[in-house]
Amino acid sequence: MKRLVFTAICCLSLASCASDTATSRSLSEILQAERGQQKVAEGCKVPADMVGKPHTEIQKLKLTAPVRVIFPGDPVGSDSVANRLNFKVDKKGVITAITCG
Repeated sequence: MKRLVFTAICCLSLASCASDTATSRSLSEILQAERGQQKVAEGCKVPADMVGKPHTEIQKLKLTAPVRVIFPGDPVGSDSVANRLNFKVDKKGVITAITCG
């Protein structure tokens, strides 16, 4: 009987380690973001031709998604909006990168 209980405990312990939990997926996404391998969200269309243009050109776009323009030194919250376009701008006001989130 002790062997059966011990075997059952071992099997349950191993099964709990192998499950794909929300935490493991979140950690995976964090690692991808740190490596620069951002996952493009559905519905987030990045206008790549805007990189290198002045940030004032953003206003001319007819975007339906939320937009955030990030200047050097601006505080950026950790909130993530899947379809939001983030325009990163340098000191001269030129768009250097566009990301989703």
